[in-house]
Amino acid sequence: LLGAGMDLRKKRQAAGVLLADEVQARLRTLGMKEALFEIRFSEIPPAIHGIDEIAFMICANPGLDLHSIDEVASGGELSRIMLALKVTLAQKDELPTLIFDEVDAGIGGSVAVAVAHELALLAKSHQVIVITHIASIASKADCHLTVSKRVEGGMSYSHIARVEGAERQAEIARMLSGDSSSEESLNHARSLLSER
Repeated sequence: LLGAGMDLRKKRQAAGVLLADEVQARLRTLGMKEALFEIRFSEIPPAIHGIDEIAFMICANPGLDLHSIDEVASGGELSRIMLALKVTLAQKDELPTLIFDEVDAGIGGSVAVAVAHELALLAKSHQVIVITHIASIASKADCHLTVSKRVEGGMSYSHIARVEGAERQAEIARMLSGDSSSEESLNHARSLLSER
């Protein structure tokens, strides 16, 4: 049992180095330019999954120590770490569909653009479903759906509608500024949509 556990540990450690390097490189493209990412192993009594406990460690700011992700990552950092992990692992797995629910939490600006780029790359090999409130991410989608809630006859209903063409431009403009008819917002929306 211990021999099998040691063999598994060696394979995990070798794979862990490769995974950590890839995730760290992706984090840097996602706006965490100084981030350090490491996978640590600690020995546990033999169990069904081996003899190791595995922790994902992060240091998002230079000069600080590495800590377990669950102890130190902010919402925005956690979103980017999960995206980096999913994108890296998706290249090796058989999952045809990936769902990202508000992967944009706590981000904006150039980081949102970087996240949109990573999601677009991932969509070349997988079906990617993204729930977002950020226009720069929504504008990269092949298919854009809006979700709204309405009260009808005293009952709440959710409605999903596909938006295309001018309707999509107006929706992107609304996401940008809250005003779907502002000429500045519409111009910006057209610009985002043309970069797809």
